[in-house]
Amino acid sequence: MEGAAVAAVLRSRRNREQQDHLDHYIENESPSAAAFRTRKIEGIIQNKMDSTTVALDNVRKKALKHEKQVDGLLVKVEERLSRGTHYQSLLAITFFFVLYVTVLFLQRDATRAYTVEASFLDTLIRALPENKYITSDAEFYEWLDKDIVERIFQDPACGDGVCSIPDEYPGFGRFGCQRDCGRYSKTSTITVNLLPYLNLTEEWADGMDPTNTWWDLEGKVVQKGAIPGYKFNVYSHTMQDFLLEEDVEQKDDPIVIEVPDGPLTLHLYQTTKMSQLISANDIFKYTYLDGATLPQRNASSDFAYGDQREAVAAQAILQKQVIDSCFSGQRDQTQEELINCLTNPTLDFYFKGMAAYGLQGDVKTANGSKATAVLQDVPFCKIFPRGFEGLLNETNKNLAAEVAIPCSEGIRRRRAFQSARRFVNAMATPARDEQTLVMRGGEDAGEQQGEGGLGRRLLQSTTCTAHTDCDQNIFDKYTGNPGQFCTKYGRCDACSFCQVDKEDAIDGMCPRDLCPMSGGFPECLDASKLLAEWSCPDKFDFQVYKYGDPGEPVEVKPPPKDSIRRVTPFNRLVGAVTVEQERRPVGECRKISNEDVKAFASNMRCLAKGKEEVAYGRDPVLMPTSSIYDGKLSPEEFYLDDERARTVVTVEKADGSVVEEEQLSTSIAFYPHSYDQMTGAPKGESLWGKGKAKEQNFFTYLDGRATQAQAKRMLAFMDEGKFIDGQTRKIHVRMVTFNPNLNLFANLRLTFTWEVGGGINWDFQLQTVFVDMYRGDKGQAQQILEIVCVIFLAANCLYELHDIFIGIRIMHPIAYFLDPMNIFDWVHLIMMWIGWIMWALYAQRVSGFEMKPAYPILADPSAKARLFATDAQNEKDYLDFMYEIQAASDALASYVSVSSICVVLFVIRVLKNLDFQARMGLVTRTLAAAMSDLCHFAFLFFIVFFGYAMVGHLLFGHQFEWMKDPGVSCVFLFFQLVAFDPTQFWIEMTHAAPEWAFHLYLWSFLLIVFFILFNVLLAILIDAYAGIKAEIPEDAPGFGDEMASVISARVADLCMPADRRVSDKRFKELLEAHKNGLPSTDVLRDALVTSTAPPEPICLPGGISVDAHVLRSLIKEKEEDAHAKERRRSSIRVYSALDDIQQDEQQQSVVWDGEEEEMINDVVQRYSKLSMVDSEKLEQDTLSILQVEHLKRELAMYRCAQRLHDTMGHIEESIDRLALEHLPPEERTVPQDFGAVQANAQAGPASMKAPDRVRGIVRVTVVEARHLPSMDVLRSVDPYCLVFLTERIGESTTGEVTFRTEEKKAERHPVWNADFELPIMRNSTALTVALFDKDNISKDDLIGCVHVPLTDLEEWKHTDEWFPILNPNMSHRRIKRSEVHLKITRLPDASEASVRQESNLPNIIEDAAGEGSRASGGGLFD
Repeated sequence: MEGAAVAAVLRSRRNREQQDHLDHYIENESPSAAAFRTRKIEGIIQNKMDSTTVALDNVRKKALKHEKQVDGLLVKVEERLSRGTHYQSLLAITFFFVLYVTVLFLQRDATRAYTVEASFLDTLIRALPENKYITSDAEFYEWLDKDIVERIFQDPACGDGVCSIPDEYPGFGRFGCQRDCGRYSKTSTITVNLLPYLNLTEEWADGMDPTNTWWDLEGKVVQKGAIPGYKFNVYSHTMQDFLLEEDVEQKDDPIVIEVPDGPLTLHLYQTTKMSQLISANDIFKYTYLDGATLPQRNASSDFAYGDQREAVAAQAILQKQVIDSCFSGQRDQTQEELINCLTNPTLDFYFKGMAAYGLQGDVKTANGSKATAVLQDVPFCKIFPRGFEGLLNETNKNLAAEVAIPCSEGIRRRRAFQSARRFVNAMATPARDEQTLVMRGGEDAGEQQGEGGLGRRLLQSTTCTAHTDCDQNIFDKYTGNPGQFCTKYGRCDACSFCQVDKEDAIDGMCPRDLCPMSGGFPECLDASKLLAEWSCPDKFDFQVYKYGDPGEPVEVKPPPKDSIRRVTPFNRLVGAVTVEQERRPVGECRKISNEDVKAFASNMRCLAKGKEEVAYGRDPVLMPTSSIYDGKLSPEEFYLDDERARTVVTVEKADGSVVEEEQLSTSIAFYPHSYDQMTGAPKGESLWGKGKAKEQNFFTYLDGRATQAQAKRMLAFMDEGKFIDGQTRKIHVRMVTFNPNLNLFANLRLTFTWEVGGGINWDFQLQTVFVDMYRGDKGQAQQILEIVCVIFLAANCLYELHDIFIGIRIMHPIAYFLDPMNIFDWVHLIMMWIGWIMWALYAQRVSGFEMKPAYPILADPSAKARLFATDAQNEKDYLDFMYEIQAASDALASYVSVSSICVVLFVIRVLKNLDFQARMGLVTRTLAAAMSDLCHFAFLFFIVFFGYAMVGHLLFGHQFEWMKDPGVSCVFLFFQLVAFDPTQFWIEMTHAAPEWAFHLYLWSFLLIVFFILFNVLLAILIDAYAGIKAEIPEDAPGFGDEMASVISARVADLCMPADRRVSDKRFKELLEAHKNGLPSTDVLRDALVTSTAPPEPICLPGGISVDAHVLRSLIKEKEEDAHAKERRRSSIRVYSALDDIQQDEQQQSVVWDGEEEEMINDVVQRYSKLSMVDSEKLEQDTLSILQVEHLKRELAMYRCAQRLHDTMGHIEESIDRLALEHLPPEERTVPQDFGAVQANAQAGPASMKAPDRVRGIVRVTVVEARHLPSMDVLRSVDPYCLVFLTERIGESTTGEVTFRTEEKKAERHPVWNADFELPIMRNSTALTVALFDKDNISKDDLIGCVHVPLTDLEEWKHTDEWFPILNPNMSHRRIKRSEVHLKITRLPDASEASVRQESNLPNIIEDAAGEGSRASGGGLFD
């Protein structure tokens, strides 16, 4: 024996000396590494075997277990059922889509809306410039005039043969339309004969003046423009208007007017402000009225008739004109005219003129015969009541004496100067024909003489120094009485010329004894006293009733109705055209920092933020320079004092001094919406109207009741009243129309923005809306379809909520929300709910819609002034109506927009539902495959594109409209990218920047964005499409074939009896019955492997991997103290040659708690994701590496087999010798040659494989479990257990036998007390108890596993313990207390025990077979 041992040792040394590197390869490879490689290869091969449907040999066909067959059939059935379910979903979503689109078409008829909106676009909108800018305020007013007023406010044309009542009616004079409607016959004729003093004929004069004084002076006065301009008109209360279109000024013949029955009023006007043509001193010179006592002009209008100041001014100018006409010498005079001038004392003409203000005449009508009846006498307004009698009536002088006052000092000196001047001129006058010319008065008289005029001279034969020197027998031509007096110039003159003692008589006193009617006229008169009781009416009322009784109502004009104003044909204007202005306040220019610029702009004001609400503008009707000026109107009649501007004016006093006074000026025209122009007070908030705050805006209205002339007058009012000024920010022109044929309202809003840069931009918003819903059969059908559509939507939501509920029950809701398509579905459903809510709100709004028959917004469309004064309540009602229309149109537009998005999402969902079909899902699968590349491309494209947009904005935005801001620049570049058009930008951009910069920008953009990036995008899509297309088998069924197959199968299931056809659903139930409630083997294996497998290692370059064990050791090392670290370093240096098993044991010896384990797993998972590669590529690389390693193993195993053959031969010889030596002779047999055994081994696996018989039994009692985690929300957990033995290698991870406990409903501490016996097979490695949660909705969820290695179980030893439940994929906190109570006993196989008791010799044949099997087991790639 000792010799044999020595020989064996020597042989062993000799073998070691002959070993090559392949022996080292075998010896140095640890068992754990070999096991890992084996498992890796098994997994890859198993995946490839599972993915194929072909069995290459009968052995494998027979080896397929019944369970695998059932699982495979279940997969096929489920695929078929899934395909049918997909087609059902496709049909359902398609039907829902068609239903939804149908409802949308019923809800909004876009074709009808287009016919209305297109009419607006072709007329009102197209009239504006295409570049969205107008050039000036005048262009805005021109557009309003030509395209709004003239288009909308079209009055019926008289003469078209159609009598359009009420605008046209039987007429007379300027009223009605006689050509279309005939003549109104119930009229009368009145004659108005009114003449001023200068136009009175001799006939009229004879009736007033028995002296037959010279009249008809109008054609003889010098200053033609200095006449009062008296005019008149007749107002008919029946017609509510003036009978004459314009006020008339009678020249010669009387005015004949046709009037209807009813009250009439004669209105008189003075159209010239005479007070502005003459000063107070000049008035005194010609009227003796002291300037200090003159009244101020109190007339309420420029054309006021009968104002005291105007009356004295007019008469003073009249006196001046008559005197100048007689004595200025500026025109030729006849002998008769000269005699009239010289023989009529100026004071006599003064009295007559002061009694002749205004017009005099009468109004007459025919009385049925040749005679006429006087309806109204109109007298002159007489300051001296008996003034027409002149000096012949002493009452005139007596009245003058009553109002006499001492003259003001300055005035007296001036009149003394005039008297001295007349004296000097009289002394210098030469004699002619032995006659002496004596001055008779008048300013500058005798200074100028015409070629044929004699000036102001009176023929006298004597001079005098006293009154007695004059011949008293000479008769006075004026009075007819004898007598003379000595004038202040020493000439004898008629007594009628001596009236003002100090100025006329030589001794300052007229000789009343010689001239009884002379003297006594004061030098100065008090105007206030003289005019104290003077009045001058400007209206005279009278009536004409020829066809009815007095006071009886007369109707000529039909009652007014709301005019039908059409914006476009069939689209009637509702209410008015609204012009709303937003204004900006003015403040300091704070953006200027440069001192020089600031000084230059010191007198300038800048616009500030906020809104201006101060009234502004001027009423042009009351401005003489305006084209719509009406002097008959007075500001006081229409405006309060607080509504008028105040100005400081310079006033000259009677004494010549000049002072500044604050006076009321022009009237303010435009007021904020919060101000009530009718009451002159702020409106209450209840009258502001609905919607956003409008109280700060300014509104004007072109009322639909107005005529075209009135509307044009309103535009002129806005233009000349400065509605638009430097503070205008925006103007909104709004109108609402109704089309009765289509039952549609149209809401148009044009916005004009006055930009601070100087441009006027315009934009518009046009929407149509209807308010009648669910009317008639179509409306009822629409309502039913809407309800069905909402039901479908609710069903979709319930289906998605069911999926969420399943995710919550299985405690994995995050997985549902991480699916992008689920998020997309919810976005679509939420958008649809938003749309339906918007539709419901819209329906609710229009169901309560109310509208008045008419909206008379303006208080009076025909108002003479203050044209835009509104009725506050009617204005509020109209603004509320516009708000409702605007809100309804906005709601409908928003709903249509959301619905359009829903339709697009619907289309995408339909495409998504087609993804299951091989050929129809090309689009979605292509996009999905290219999504990653598209996202990266989009990011890159955005950077480049936005960069070019910014550069374009900086280079060209200061001049080029399409790059004025970054957003517009992006839009412009995009459109140029898809439709390049150089004509849109070439000229503008080349002028906005240097030409080289423009070309560099343009061509680089085209090169980079279009030629490179755009083609990259196409390449990404084409590449993805090609890849997806290549994956589709050539024989893949088409959509039609599959659809036909599904439909035919469904029809067959419904029509064929159950004994002739097994439906797919029934077939699945039968297969599931074979499973007896057990999950699929593959499912269970995947669950166990997933739950127990460690995280994927972190892959590093060079084939290096770092797993959780390495990270544990690295992190644990950081937590050791310094001494331990040093000791560990020493240990590493000493034991650096440890094999893999020792390193694994050393790494596994690091103990961590649950939370730290989660931390390690998190680190591994986080970094392993960064190194993940495609699974298919990884498998190919793994197989390639393992094939190379396998070649080495094959060579090593071949060498080992050679040495093993020699060794086994020596062992056989030794055993034979021992047997022959120790066995009795009768038990000795002929030794079997080991070569025979080897031959049998080489014969094949079938002859050599040892029987896979039972190696023992494990008795298991699953007693109970405790602290199981809750697996869903509604129910805690429904646990059951699967008990099986885990195999190391094989198709069935669960071994040959699997047992299942009963299910415990809603029990976290279940008790089973279930006993099982499991046979231990050759490959069994561990006892596994897997706990599952039963789920009737989805697949059962794994709670955790308990693994008990068989090597830890001793035979015949009873184990009774609580084992912790493990599940790495579940939070440690949830499962850390979970345990299961097991009772385990391992029993040996009875036959194996008896054999081993009979003989202690090893079973050489079995061991040899086993070794042979293991030796050949490495040939996995043969």
